[in-house]
Amino acid sequence: YLRGVYLVSSTGRSGRRQKDVVGLQNFAIKTPFRSYMAKEIKTLVRTPAYRKYCVVVNLIWPILVVALFNIPATADSIRAFRDTFGRGLFLADMVMLVAVIALAFFATAMNSIASTAFTREGSHISFIKHIPMTYDLQIRAKVWVSMLFSGVTIAVTTVILCIYMECSVIDSVYYVVLGILGSGICTYTGVLLDSTHPKLDWEDEYGALRGNLNAFFNMAIAIVIAIVLCVAGYLVSYAVYIIFFIIMGAILVILRSITMRRSAWNIDTDVYSY
Repeated sequence: YLRGVYLVSSTGRSGRRQKDVVGLQNFAIKTPFRSYMAKEIKTLVRTPAYRKYCVVVNLIWPILVVALFNIPATADSIRAFRDTFGRGLFLADMVMLVAVIALAFFATAMNSIASTAFTREGSHISFIKHIPMTYDLQIRAKVWVSMLFSGVTIAVTTVILCIYMECSVIDSVYYVVLGILGSGICTYTGVLLDSTHPKLDWEDEYGALRGNLNAFFNMAIAIVIAIVLCVAGYLVSYAVYIIFFIIMGAILVILRSITMRRSAWNIDTDVYSY
């Protein structure tokens, strides 16, 4: 009885609920860049195929690092290497650098977020030409989305690795920044490849990922860059720390410039339709 009285009193004399007046101030105002990023993130998270192979796959790397240090088959060898690394031997430092760079390149290439940036548009690829948003801004949003997932994964995994290896705070920051630089290089390479040859003829989202050679070529290019960096670092001996920052920073800047200009040109000229 009381519930009925409360309901009648809340609905007014007419028995109908009073509607709240909704104005423009009730809507959150977002910039086009944030809205485009939100669209890309929702596509990755809400689509089962992308969520499984592009998002959840990132959890492999921190789990793998924890497992390597705790599985009996590998724990003893890694502890022995940690002791060697703690003594400051150059070769041990090189192995650590190679591990971080390999992690950055493989983790970014394996989740395929960058190398399917335009493939995910599918038959609606023309959508990106008609929305009131510049090509540079759209490409930048795709890059940032890839870096959001890949960069966070690499940063967390590298921090876990540094904790197990008992690295100092300065060394840990160095490795994290180095990993993010590697992720950025791999991201711009993947976006550039996919803007040139996107796989648009697919029936479902699983088809967009299966047989997509852009992810393969992106990983192959990442391996070549990693080998060149490691060989160059070994040859310059103890200047490797500064050289790695300079080389990777230069590669990132050059790739960003090429990717932004070339990808925008690919969209504008419909190169993917040939």
